Amino acid sequence: MPVFKCFGKIVKKNKVSFMIYIVIFVAVLIIFTKVGSSNTDTLFSDAAVPIAIIDQDGSALSEALTAYIGERHQLIDLENDSEALQDALFFREIEYILWIPDRFEKAFVSEGDNLKLENTKLPDSTSGIYIDQQIDRYLATLRAYLNSEFEFSDALSSTEKDLALSTTVELSTGEQAEVSTISFFFQYLPYVLIAVIISALGPVFMEFNKKELARRTEASSLSLKSKNMQMALGCIVVSLILWGLFMIAITVSNINDIFTLTSALRIFNSLIFLIISIGIAFLLGQFLKNSESLNFITNCIALGMSFVCGIFIPQELLGSGILFIAKFLPAYWYIRNNNILTGMTSITVANIQPYLQGILIQSAFAVAFFIVALVISRQKKFHPVV
Repeated sequence: MPVFKCFGKIVKKNKVSFMIYIVIFVAVLIIFTKVGSSNTDTLFSDAAVPIAIIDQDGSALSEALTAYIGERHQLIDLENDSEALQDALFFREIEYILWIPDRFEKAFVSEGDNLKLENTKLPDSTSGIYIDQQIDRYLATLRAYLNSEFEFSDALSSTEKDLALSTTVELSTGEQAEVSTISFFFQYLPYVLIAVIISALGPVFMEFNKKELARRTEASSLSLKSKNMQMALGCIVVSLILWGLFMIAITVSNINDIFTLTSALRIFNSLIFLIISIGIAFLLGQFLKNSESLNFITNCIALGMSFVCGIFIPQELLGSGILFIAKFLPAYWYIRNNNILTGMTSITVANIQPYLQGILIQSAFAVAFFIVALVISRQKKFHPVV
């Protein structure tokens, strides 16, 4: 197997650059995984927002409302100066200004006056909308007690007690809470696989595409079929070693969670995508001539699929037009499978069908890449290097 042996010699010759690629991409993969998984630890937190309240009423209602807001947010003491307030808002010293006008309590109790609270907040501010909702809830609760013929002081105290109640909510997603880190690892793995496989195998193909070696191969008794089979075998062996290193990394870092059926399906999904990556590298190898084109093509394919197919940006946030295009790329189906597994609390024959569909489609992509590569290689046989 002369081609396979030559393949191994070229790999050994470039082993330093291979190790650099592996270290860099493993580091990138770990960073993506840790950042992504840490963002899901808390889905919601009641954050305190810096607020300035200008109380021109000085009534029991305005003081109670100020106390209610102060318990939940950070009250900033500022003078009632329009320019100073606008400057504080511009420089983000505060995010919300509430004006309580004179006679607000009387207007609220009598319901005959349309006197309302006024506010200024940052444009398109979610915190401003959140504060508006809190104020509306306070006033609506107070109004409900007043409509029930409570005395005003009793209504204020009852409102305070009601809104002081809180409930501890615990989100339970079964097995998924235990494998969130694993899920994020496999979420970003396609980007790393494509980049590292093409970067690792590219120099080998460039050596075989050099005129002198290409001429010697053409002049030898080695058949095209044998050459391609040995090249493919070399690609598979090197790629499996690289993929195995990634699997060892995720196993060691998540030793308590990796031995589950869901994780096994993730690993199998990544193995299929590894074959796709080999197919892409084998196809590109028919054209690679220099390192500049290798780096350019690697970045275009790896980053392009990452942004379009949902690796870097969740698929649910992508537009329908982008998703339509993404369906013609293999990474879309890999991420779709990963998302399916993330949403599963149990695995049954019924809910595993979409996953198997994704595996079949990815397998079709892999076969297509190898077939196209072999056809191009055969065509090059009839157009020898000159």
